[in-house]
Amino acid sequence: MQSGPEKQILLFIAWKNHKNSCAFNGVFLLNAFNTVAQIDTIKIQDITVSAYKTPVSFADAARVINIISSKEISEAPLTSVQDALKSVMNVDLRERGVYGVQTDLNIRGGSFEQNVVLINGVKMTDPQTGHFQMNLPIDLMDIDRIELLHGASSSLYGNNAFSGAVNFITGSDNENHIRTGILAGEYGLFSGNLSASLSIKNFKNYFSVSKKVSDGYVKNTDFNILNLFYKGKLITKAGHLQMQAGFLDKSFGAFNFYTPRFPDQYEQNKTWMANLKFFSKGSAKISPSVYWRRNFDRFELFRYEPASWYTNHNFHITDVYGAEVTGQISTGAGKLGLGVDWNTEAILSNVLGEELDSERDIPGVDSTKFTYGKTRQNLNLSLEEQIIIGKLRTSIHLLTNYNTMFDWNFYPGIDFSFAVNKELKLIASVNLSGRIPSYTELYYIGGDSQGNKDLNAEKATSFEIGGKYVGNAFVIQSSVFYRNGKNIIDWVRANATDNWKSENLTKINTIGFDFLAKIDLKKGIGDGTF
Repeated sequence: MQSGPEKQILLFIAWKNHKNSCAFNGVFLLNAFNTVAQIDTIKIQDITVSAYKTPVSFADAARVINIISSKEISEAPLTSVQDALKSVMNVDLRERGVYGVQTDLNIRGGSFEQNVVLINGVKMTDPQTGHFQMNLPIDLMDIDRIELLHGASSSLYGNNAFSGAVNFITGSDNENHIRTGILAGEYGLFSGNLSASLSIKNFKNYFSVSKKVSDGYVKNTDFNILNLFYKGKLITKAGHLQMQAGFLDKSFGAFNFYTPRFPDQYEQNKTWMANLKFFSKGSAKISPSVYWRRNFDRFELFRYEPASWYTNHNFHITDVYGAEVTGQISTGAGKLGLGVDWNTEAILSNVLGEELDSERDIPGVDSTKFTYGKTRQNLNLSLEEQIIIGKLRTSIHLLTNYNTMFDWNFYPGIDFSFAVNKELKLIASVNLSGRIPSYTELYYIGGDSQGNKDLNAEKATSFEIGGKYVGNAFVIQSSVFYRNGKNIIDWVRANATDNWKSENLTKINTIGFDFLAKIDLKKGIGDGTF
């Protein structure tokens, strides 16, 4: 069922103060397009969003949250997960290549390092660089819905949820099916996918595989991408066990990706992820989980004819693994959520980190060894209280993080939602957020760029006020926000002949507004709500 046109507007204005210099940036984006309505049997008002530890419906959430359904995605002219974000989300995407070769996600004027990407609530954080956050082992057909939380989210997700978070909810386990699709085009373009859903009594399974290849439209723009994904759900008397695993193998010509000085770059990424999580039943719910993500990166500054001074390609392996336990109980005035999360972020490299005591083999590579590495741990303790008094809903959340490199960080936040009536809510929030530097920002040396071991963690205080109307025929969300950022990291140089170096800028303030509207003209006219 087609809907009327949907319009999205994003405006952000930023000013920067760095010592005696001052810069002003402004961006205004307007996208107008046709989209499709939500599946009739699922009302957006009733969707439980995953942003909070305690369940809350989309209509009651005291933040600007954009939700896009699989129905909307399937009927739009999209070819990749990245296209879904670009076309129907209120975000700024910086794409290198096509068909999801490499994409940087920017929310509310933040950088690609300042957000968190999740698959079914499991973080895909890459400590090497934010360029790899969108290395996702899923295809467009795997997505059930996308939830995008606008604004500071460190009190919910910890470090790096500086300006927002996006969660990809995948896999349909409600019916048995097999689906496939094939696309072909010029320059050797081929795209194919296959998915299957199979339920065996209380054991539900979803599988998918997809492949995208192209010779490239000009020299060094070729790509070869393989995705494998599995999601399972085992239902027991005590609750249900969710399991998921994925693999991505992506190689591509990185023509002018990182610097025009070296246009013939080449890169290969391999990403593995796995997760087990149990959801208990009962009034007091407990959800323990374990998770792991690995990313292998092979980067060639010269794909064809290396310079005389060029000795080796760059190789990196990052591992992020940990365990988390969350719980929630009902209290007299609302719901209380608690969480403990411990994880390790490790890297082996021939470029990044600190010198190893002994060399390590690189899988499948004989020409060089891993000579550098670094490991850091995170401990996150979180608390969240949802309090409902009359028409006022208050969400108080606190996340305390200890990082072995950057010590203690505290991220408190508070969100308010006041129900003017059933459809209209007024919202306001104050949140502290932060981000620790990536291993690239700390240690990289090569080409025309140099990292900085003395970097500090980024910090920001964000304020937001707005409203949301969630009706039968249309949804409107709007807010004004202000973010006061300190120690913001950027790559700078004094003049054109110097190397780029990562530095903490003194201060960056961002002010802007969001406006999102989704209108189903057919439904509105049909039932007389207009």
